[in-house]
Amino acid sequence: MNNDTDPKKYIAFAVVVLVFILIGIYIIQNAFKINVQPGQGDTPFPTTNAKQITKGIGGSVSSQTQYSSGAVSQNASSAPDIAMLQKKQLTTRLPVETDDFVAAYAPRIDRIVVTRKTPYADQAFFSWVSSMGYPELINNIETTVISDKTMEEVQTPYMTPSPEKQLGNLINLFNIFFTPPQIAPQSPISPTPQVTPITQISPIPPTSPKYVYYSQCDGPYDTYPLAEGCNICQAGCGPTTVAMILSSYVDKKNTPPYVVDIYKDIGAAACGTGLGYAKEVIVSGGAKTSDYILPYTDKQYLASEVASEFRSYIKNGWTIFALASYCDAGCGHYFWITDVDEKGNILAYDPYYGKNSTPPINENSRNPFPKYLAAFGVKK
Repeated sequence: MNNDTDPKKYIAFAVVVLVFILIGIYIIQNAFKINVQPGQGDTPFPTTNAKQITKGIGGSVSSQTQYSSGAVSQNASSAPDIAMLQKKQLTTRLPVETDDFVAAYAPRIDRIVVTRKTPYADQAFFSWVSSMGYPELINNIETTVISDKTMEEVQTPYMTPSPEKQLGNLINLFNIFFTPPQIAPQSPISPTPQVTPITQISPIPPTSPKYVYYSQCDGPYDTYPLAEGCNICQAGCGPTTVAMILSSYVDKKNTPPYVVDIYKDIGAAACGTGLGYAKEVIVSGGAKTSDYILPYTDKQYLASEVASEFRSYIKNGWTIFALASYCDAGCGHYFWITDVDEKGNILAYDPYYGKNSTPPINENSRNPFPKYLAAFGVKK
């Protein structure tokens, strides 16, 4: 019989040819490799929305301010140089972490990476970087990346494998072709498999919240539009808190989208909603409100300064709708206080910070925040 047609010879020949081709590709890549810096050609970085939310009295949007690298009184031709200088200066102060964001320098892409921790991260970073005197870094994709990913996650895709690693990958591929597969020996099948009886365990029933809880993020209502350019997750703490109150006291039809539609009907829906509108919607929805326990002024109150008065209202059958600040730059946020314990811990159904937790949560755990700006009582 003629052995020239043995298929094993053709397979071996094909493998040898493939290996030489791979080696040739490796040599060509290293001989003609082009070093492309981030920012050249099509940018791989996400572009942040130029319209950012600036909250005024009661968490309402006083305006939508356009931040851009040309917004300051600098010569347009010098703006890129100014931005690079400001980036270099800020880099010496990094990393920085707040309740809303983490800012760190990513050397592989030569940019400042801002990692979001809360929906207020963009606003908090813009306020902070402006207060530091670096406005050119706002919405500038040549200097700043704002992302939900960490600095390491952002810059990892732009790492170039070392020649040693590339050669190692080639060797691994070579071994795959020439290493015969390992076939595990078959074990004899037991004619009568032994079955371990399962002990029945009674499940522990979960603790049910006293009131209805809704999360503005990580839930079914995240992307429901609140106004043009924002949704419930991004700016809906007010309507979500109102929804919890009305669902608990009046009717469970008052879901966050249902309440948002009420805000829209009265012209109160915006990227950040007003304290007075919340009071109005609660009353029109069928619940009662008190006069302001804390009227909105420029003063901010620590938990220790308001706990006693809040507890007094709660002992008299009220719960409390509160507005508080969560960062030095503002970061106004609404939540529903349902109890104050004897140690002064303020317990609340918090639409954002309480997500993935059994309500109520202890707001004092974020000391020195929140700092209380305004509050009024609510009851059935």
